[in-house]
Amino acid sequence: MASRSLLRSLWTTSTKIYNFSKPCLTSAPTLRLMTARSTSIKQFHTSSKLCSENIVTIQDEKDWQKTVLKNELPVIVDFYADWCGPCKLLAPRLESQIAKYTGKVILAKVNIDNFTELAIDHGVEAVPSVIAFKDGEQTHSFVGLKDDAEIEAFVKKTITEE
Repeated sequence: MASRSLLRSLWTTSTKIYNFSKPCLTSAPTLRLMTARSTSIKQFHTSSKLCSENIVTIQDEKDWQKTVLKNELPVIVDFYADWCGPCKLLAPRLESQIAKYTGKVILAKVNIDNFTELAIDHGVEAVPSVIAFKDGEQTHSFVGLKDDAEIEAFVKKTITEE
């Protein structure tokens, strides 16, 4: 009961302080505390890089078709899970590399817990799995945590590959 009261007061305070109607959230300690205390509240991405137009979170099958399979630009798909530690370490590294190439490549993020069939269809057996697509076809991929130099090489290969 006390945790509900605390959660309610934090929610009321945080909605006054932070404007949740904006498409991108800033890092908010209150928000992190709320998500840690309540399993019914989904965790929000707080990375400011997600505000970039070349980084997209896939929401449904139609979104997948439009963003990945029918896109003129090369697309790098990050298959991740919220519970995956290496995924949480890879995401900001991948986002920072993608941000360097605005207008040349798109990063699509897919939560495997929400889109299990999609992950299976594309051969994802472990997370994080990153797959590059060009003209709707898989070109190359990697699995696991990589350092910045390897990620940059992967992004460059995706952009320059014919």
